[in-house]
Amino acid sequence: MAKPIAKKHKVDCENRVFQECWESDYLFIENNGKPVCLQVLCVPKEFNLSRHYKALHEEKFKKYCGESRVAIISEYKKKLKNQTGLFTKWSKVQSSSIATSYAMALELAKSKKPFSDGTIVKKMNFETVSLSHQTVARRIANMDDHVSTKLYDVVQKCRYFSLSLDESTDHSDVSQLLIFIRTIQDDFSIHEELLKLASLHGTTKGVDFFDAVQKCVNEYGGFGKSSCIVTDGAKAMVGSEVGLSGLLKKKWFHCISHQESLCGKSVKLAHAMKVVVKVTNFIRDRNWSLSHHKFQAFLEEIDAAYGDLLLHSEIHWLSTGKCLVRFFGLRREIPLFLRDEVKTDTIALEEELQNPGFLCELAFSCEELAEELQHFEGANFSIFSSNTEYIFEDFNNRFRDFETMKEDFSLFNNPLGVAIEHQPATFQLELCDLQADSFLNTNFFKILSEERFPKFKDFAFKITSMFGSTYICESTFSTMKYITLRYRSSLTDESLSHLLQLATTETRPELKAWSMCYKRYRKQH
Repeated sequence: MAKPIAKKHKVDCENRVFQECWESDYLFIENNGKPVCLQVLCVPKEFNLSRHYKALHEEKFKKYCGESRVAIISEYKKKLKNQTGLFTKWSKVQSSSIATSYAMALELAKSKKPFSDGTIVKKMNFETVSLSHQTVARRIANMDDHVSTKLYDVVQKCRYFSLSLDESTDHSDVSQLLIFIRTIQDDFSIHEELLKLASLHGTTKGVDFFDAVQKCVNEYGGFGKSSCIVTDGAKAMVGSEVGLSGLLKKKWFHCISHQESLCGKSVKLAHAMKVVVKVTNFIRDRNWSLSHHKFQAFLEEIDAAYGDLLLHSEIHWLSTGKCLVRFFGLRREIPLFLRDEVKTDTIALEEELQNPGFLCELAFSCEELAEELQHFEGANFSIFSSNTEYIFEDFNNRFRDFETMKEDFSLFNNPLGVAIEHQPATFQLELCDLQADSFLNTNFFKILSEERFPKFKDFAFKITSMFGSTYICESTFSTMKYITLRYRSSLTDESLSHLLQLATTETRPELKAWSMCYKRYRKQH
């Protein structure tokens, strides 16, 4: 017959307490709930205190009795305190150094500076702070993870969110998809931030955008709270079959500012842009650097309105208007420079610049300067009529999606004045109570009772969560352009994402929390 299994004796469950007499009997004290030997600073089990003392220290300390024993114990306790205090002091110094390192790394990211600039800062007065480019990169990655965690909490607590998607190519010809999010909380507070930077090294088809967006949103809980998706109007984005919108099968809007710009691109100004680009390249071409310097000096000498011409970029549509405005402002100075300073045949270019048709097209792009054309004889302004008709038709095509939401926008803009009979049946009863309440004012959405008007307040949350501007898109692209200078073209996708997130976020990382995470400290080199 098998013997019964004996139960294991669990010492931890006995709640044993350190006895004060052990200090005098065995030269042990209590430190953080553990018995510590004053002689060798080891931590044996409680049952072995007596054996430890008799085996190692009794012969040496048995001669001390009474006051002499108290004195020797006080001396060893002082030594123990000094030893532990040394490590505590060093820990505080290291903790401050790590917090400073994180603060400097964050400042470098906010200023869009290279990782290696940390070594320059260290030469000033931070000898104990680690600021090598590897450390700065690691600090930035840690803080980006911290910001992403906070953003995850914001998304989880929000009522609704909308996405804004914009894509462009960086200096290394890599397609960068920026995914922005706009959330609304129960108190109607709005939060807009960069959600993800997705680098597309292969194709840029609708399915590529779809995979990137789906992967990103799923990391934050999926599309359950999504109210709309804003795109830049590219075919890969808005295609009904293989485009992003068709694949998502969700309610989506074109981005108003981008659509307006695309309509501006539709205007038939190819001739004007061709001349502008040709003249600008002729003056600013790298092979004619001397000519470019002469042109700048010439403009400065005659006190022109601008000091140089702008290069046009097809990638960023905002540059078109600025380029044309700058060229129009220098339309009189450019022919003079070509005729007097450039030692080549520029007669054809000068004739193009004096062509009334070219000036009409150019002025059409610069409405604020169009009045100056009234004094040009022979100018054919009929081009304005054809271009206006073309724009009107293009606007109707691109903004036809808003027609389906016309009633929703009317209800959101003025719920107290809309005709109740024209609204959905689910809102009519609540609208009757709402319009009959005389105490509500223009800020009624925030004070609207969710118990009395649950559907209507949910509707307000959904509409408010939608993106109404593309400012965050354009400003972030400018930041990315500054970060990815030709001197930093070797940045990895992960480092670029970390830098862009920290440079644009309004969330402040908790630097002290990072320094407390380090249990072991080492002296920085």
